[in-house]
Amino acid sequence: MLIDRFELPRGYRYILWNESGSVVIGSAVIERSEDSVLLRDINLGREFRGEGVGTRLLEYILEDLGEFEIRVRTFRGRVGWYERHGFQRIREIGELVEMRRPPRRVSMRGMCTFWYELSHDRAPR
Repeated sequence: MLIDRFELPRGYRYILWNESGSVVIGSAVIERSEDSVLLRDINLGREFRGEGVGTRLLEYILEDLGEFEIRVRTFRGRVGWYERHGFQRIREIGELVEMRRPPRRVSMRGMCTFWYELSHDRAPR
């Protein structure tokens, strides 16, 4: 599976390709603001659903943009899938549920240890 990311005026488009890179099997659109991102759309071809492909695409996005709060508005039937990936319910808007995933935190302890080892000519652990 191959994933490309393309810049848009206010975000990104992710394209998910089959192993040979010849067929698009999924996509996602992200709208970005200063401190958060909104997952506007994530779609897979029907024949690829239930095989973990959507999970791989979402995990790629979370790794790529994890330093930001990520929000999504989804149908109730998809809430459990997003909860398994660390999203929390915020509120219901008609038929949709708004959810958020907090930004990934960087451990300052690990960063301080890394800096100390580099500043004292020691290889990082």
